[in-house]
Amino acid sequence: MAEKLAIVGSGISGLGAAYALRKDFSVTLFEQDRRPGGHTNTVTVADQRGQHSIDTGFIVYNTSTYPLLTRLFDELGVSTQWSDMSFSYRNLETNLEWAGNNLNGVFGQRSNLFRPRFWTLLADIMRFKTQALHELASNAERTLGEFLENSAFREPFIRYYILPMGAAIWSIPERDMRDFPARAFLQFFKNHGLLGTGDHLRWRTVTGGSQTYIQAILQAVQPALRLGEPVQSVVRKAQGAEVITAAGSESFDRVLIATHADQALKILAQPTDEERRILSCFRYQKNRAVLHTDRSVMPVRRRCWASWNYRYSSDGETSVGYYMNPLQGLQTDTDYILSLNEFAPIDPDRIQYEVEYEHPLFDRKALRMQPELAKLNDAGPVYFSGSYFRHGFHEDGLASAIDAARRISNAVPAFSAV
Repeated sequence: MAEKLAIVGSGISGLGAAYALRKDFSVTLFEQDRRPGGHTNTVTVADQRGQHSIDTGFIVYNTSTYPLLTRLFDELGVSTQWSDMSFSYRNLETNLEWAGNNLNGVFGQRSNLFRPRFWTLLADIMRFKTQALHELASNAERTLGEFLENSAFREPFIRYYILPMGAAIWSIPERDMRDFPARAFLQFFKNHGLLGTGDHLRWRTVTGGSQTYIQAILQAVQPALRLGEPVQSVVRKAQGAEVITAAGSESFDRVLIATHADQALKILAQPTDEERRILSCFRYQKNRAVLHTDRSVMPVRRRCWASWNYRYSSDGETSVGYYMNPLQGLQTDTDYILSLNEFAPIDPDRIQYEVEYEHPLFDRKALRMQPELAKLNDAGPVYFSGSYFRHGFHEDGLASAIDAARRISNAVPAFSAV
């Protein structure tokens, strides 16, 4: 009889581990929400052109920096298609807007041609690659703010490009980007082809929405699925561990906690000093996501529209509007926008869906603690996984799941083989 494995959390980490361990364990999947998937969250909307499956969390990936996810999709037979990735910036305080998709977007606001500060911005963008590579080659451990000051980057580049770009990528407040470790920031930019004009990666999205891969994993695993059943406590026993919910308690041979670090620490009945010391170093930012069709949050000039549209208010508030039509190749005349932390009113009649996500806030303390996370999976019977083990993205959550699966049962799924 197969051993019993409880997995707490059904995001990419929980589902990835369930898939990797499906042949060795009888899997029970606990999820506090009434849907599986975590940040993989597809919403179906309808308009005059029919129905459309729109992602509101995980949206895009690329085959270079998401190798595990790419091979998992191939193994599952998940269809994908090309996506469009571009970035725009709009400042309501200075009335500046521009987009990086092409020259027509860069100078989409024609007055930018005559703004010396805008040319300063472009000049610093051109030298960013060289300065970034120098920083990565050094042994310096600076924050992003310290790197920018040390490299003499000027205010237009900092204010209108690099801080907004980082804030949009990690879904954290712009004010926190200056404290982000420079090496981790620049290494991410290098890995993702963001340091030059000739090495950009091609991005892809799941055809029919990312829910497709959720359904494929669940069909392959056939777990006992406990939706809408938050885990209150995980208690270690002499043999195995006990999972307690409002519905009662159940014993398992192994338990994998595939949640955010702070949630994992909260549900551990008696965390060890090591678990408390390590997991308490990871913080999270709550972000409100709204799917809607209100174009008032987009750049004024259509030629400045991009896939990611960053806005800065006169009061210092920021938001990102993801233009889902090019991101997912939607075949419709209706413009669908996913706004993250929108500060301006959105027409309530145009709102399709609302949800709150949490994203990790990486600082020096967290990144210095990451190498110690592997210690938590040395002994069992309780194990941990999550995107906080690396950079906070989908590939990172899946990689941590594979590492945990190896610790739990020496499971090495075919798609994880190099």
